[in-house]
Amino acid sequence: MPAFRIAVDDVVVATISTDGHDIIAIRVAGQRHWEMPAMLSADGGKYPKDAPSTHLIWIPEQALRMGQRVDIDMLADGVTAPPGRTIAELYPDEPEVDKDYDFRLTDEKLAELAKLEVLHPRHAFEFRGSDGACLSARTQLGDDGYSLTVLWDWARPAQARLMLGSSNLADARAGIERQYHARENLAVGASISLLVKDAGPPH
Repeated sequence: MPAFRIAVDDVVVATISTDGHDIIAIRVAGQRHWEMPAMLSADGGKYPKDAPSTHLIWIPEQALRMGQRVDIDMLADGVTAPPGRTIAELYPDEPEVDKDYDFRLTDEKLAELAKLEVLHPRHAFEFRGSDGACLSARTQLGDDGYSLTVLWDWARPAQARLMLGSSNLADARAGIERQYHARENLAVGASISLLVKDAGPPH
């Protein structure tokens, strides 16, 4: 079964085999109110309809600095390392997530987010796709951030979907589609990277 190898500045931080899982998601994201410029995370698991789900975290929100590069390779095979851990294992002192919590974006939630201090008015990044082509981009003033997501699922085991886009929560609330900088399907042998850059003056 395919596997994903994730490295930061050429140092492998995780290898995740798809064997035995339904979904695997790898993300690099930046938000304007975060202290760090960006974060790397990877999680997934098995979610059967007639049995308890198993949600595992392989990379629990690793902070990234300006100038750091994340490489993601889709391998033909690989052994998971380190092993995934559950939320309870990672955060034993944290209360359980309320199963009835409403995750929908509301006007009240937007108002609360608007009160947060803006530490990164804009984000910048350089992306190299699986075809080797590079693009440099910045989020717009007013955007809440950006995210790169590599999403694998059991229905298409030989490929993974990649989406890189800016996010504006007010636009999302209004039903306006987010701006995508790149979208592609990754196959075994594909390699992509994202470099966290300095966005420069906020104008």
